[in-house]
Amino acid sequence: MSGQVDQTVHLADGSGGVLRVRSDGAKVSTLNYPLERVWRVLPSVFDSLGIPLTDLDPAQHSLGNSGMKVHKQLGKTSLVKFLDCGSGQGFPSAETYDIQMSVRTHVEPSADGGASVSTLVEAAGRPMAFAGEYVRCSTKGELESRIVDGVKAQLH
Repeated sequence: MSGQVDQTVHLADGSGGVLRVRSDGAKVSTLNYPLERVWRVLPSVFDSLGIPLTDLDPAQHSLGNSGMKVHKQLGKTSLVKFLDCGSGQGFPSAETYDIQMSVRTHVEPSADGGASVSTLVEAAGRPMAFAGEYVRCSTKGELESRIVDGVKAQLH
């Protein structure tokens, strides 16, 4: 899950549309816990962050949500902590945009017997107040870190 990736996100606004997002790749962290232990706690980590699971593949150890619509916050956290969608009128656009977001995590065994956790966060937003094109939002890395931190907290 690294390198440049094109992904199709199905819009959650009922329009049936799709959005193509180009990503620079996933954030990868290695944990000193076996893959199966990490995999078991990931669904509850996603739940604690307010990310409903729409994709779950136990055979590939992959899970996430590939097309959720969010506004202002994800769970109890402001989107500004997670995303940079530029700024307009003196404040971050992530606060006022309708955001289409994808969060996917894949776990695989690492060489040292631990687990490698790869999380890919992709998002695009557009103004709510008037019709406009979606603009790409970049991840700040915070959501990816919270996923890894949540796993560590549950397994510690």
